[in-house]
Amino acid sequence: MSTTKNNEQNIRILLEAAKSNHVKPFPIALKRDINIDESYDWEGVHRTPFMVVCMYGGENVIRLLLDTNKVFVVFKSSDGKTPLEFARESRIPDDLIKLCGRHWKIYNFKIKSCPNRSCLKGRSSCPYLHINEPARRDPAFVHYSPSLCKNFTKGHCREALKCTLAHGWMERNYHPDVFRMQRCFRGERCNRIDTCPHAHYVEEKLPRYRPAAVLTKPPQTQQSPWLPIQ
Repeated sequence: MSTTKNNEQNIRILLEAAKSNHVKPFPIALKRDINIDESYDWEGVHRTPFMVVCMYGGENVIRLLLDTNKVFVVFKSSDGKTPLEFARESRIPDDLIKLCGRHWKIYNFKIKSCPNRSCLKGRSSCPYLHINEPARRDPAFVHYSPSLCKNFTKGHCREALKCTLAHGWMERNYHPDVFRMQRCFRGERCNRIDTCPHAHYVEEKLPRYRPAAVLTKPPQTQQSPWLPIQ
């Protein structure tokens, strides 16, 4: 079987597993370095396994996929919908929907470049990174604490990207152990509710969340890329 056919079959298996809330194939895929966030034709529309599981409300698989930190929760399907929109339509519990949104901000805010070259939102309101704007290190791959680095605040840190402390207020406030853990002093009047790192409502203050899976790229194995469901 060719590599292309293997990939197609793997994604089909993951899509079916997502529909039935079947967890087992996903850890197997991760161990074999299979892309679990690849889109494929599903009922005439290209969707990822995460989109499908959000459509059908499979809470177990949703939590597992969020733990991997390898799914993009705002990626749009070919019909223009995101996993978050599917989740709302399928009446997934509010705490899980909020977890999806919180997860996206922690691992994407000011890390990924803005896809809209003519973005008019401005640096403060757009969650993406713009030209001449300081970037956050991705906490999924650079394991630093939320404590501020004194050397960085003084203007220079010799450890640079390898530093185990937060470089600036963004890395501190959007750290998995800090984000939305404290109330915003502006409350509901905050004009940056969507991107503000603080909680504005009581229900926004969620338990600390850090992906349980190993967040670095899995080691290459000699196993076949074929992913059987057992």
